[in-house]
Amino acid sequence: RLSELAVIEEENNVSKKIKSYEEKINKLENNINCLSDNTIYTSISYEKSKNLEFRKNNYLEAINLYTEYLNKRQSYVIFSNRAACYHKLNMYDEAIHDCLSGLKINKSFFKFYLRLGVVHEIKKEIQKAKEFYTTGMEFENHVEIFKKQLNNLEEISEITLKE
Repeated sequence: RLSELAVIEEENNVSKKIKSYEEKINKLENNINCLSDNTIYTSISYEKSKNLEFRKNNYLEAINLYTEYLNKRQSYVIFSNRAACYHKLNMYDEAIHDCLSGLKINKSFFKFYLRLGVVHEIKKEIQKAKEFYTTGMEFENHVEIFKKQLNNLEEISEITLKE
């Protein structure tokens, strides 16, 4: 009887260890994917020109360069950068599309939730903005940013109601 309990306990311990190892492997794979994205992103010869075009406010040219890259390889970083260009050009639906595409690759990239909230706020889609800001609160390193956005959203909602 005791040996059966010991075996069961040992099996439970082994199961826990396996689960722990699987979680660690998943984290490592995610880190490798992120590293791979960034390595490929920085190794491309026109990487500097894409970002330079953005800094020079040549958003359409930057969009073309980002699109060229995305046609070769999907990257959440590039989706984020292209979404920023679309946002600057008031092309909000395109910005939303790129953010959602980027989230399919990396659900933990907080900038997507922030940009989605901002863009929906601009489009006066307050409930959607609130949802993205609230989701963004899950990222403990960036809670303050999302709190600030939610507070601003509440203030805007109150002002709108008074008018």
